[in-house]
Amino acid sequence: MTKKILIAEDDPVGQLVLEKFLKDERVRISCVDNGEDAVTLHELHGFDLIFMDIRMPRMDGLSAIKRIRKLNDEKARVPIICVTAYAMDGDDKKFLKAGADAYIAKPFNKEQITAAIATYLASAQTA
Repeated sequence: MTKKILIAEDDPVGQLVLEKFLKDERVRISCVDNGEDAVTLHELHGFDLIFMDIRMPRMDGLSAIKRIRKLNDEKARVPIICVTAYAMDGDDKKFLKAGADAYIAKPFNKEQITAAIATYLASAQTA
């Protein structure tokens, strides 16, 4: 079964880079440009993995993660990987405390994205 990945990223270039890195992974990709739409789309359709930017309009990534973690079904357990240039010392702890599973700082490379997919889609299959 094809896995579904949601990219929540307000920068069109950031979306394109992630899509390019994911194109060989045999996954179905959806993109949104704000946290509010990420929560809504995940509630409606459910995803196997979410790449979540932190700074977005309407609802930031941390707020979106917290809302997803409060859902009342298996959708609350979706692996969420923060991808952001917002990389101050200690931010990774803040992201993990908010409910993210991992954090990848921008600029990232294809190997980091591929490794995240291997780790978190595999864990989603066994959960």
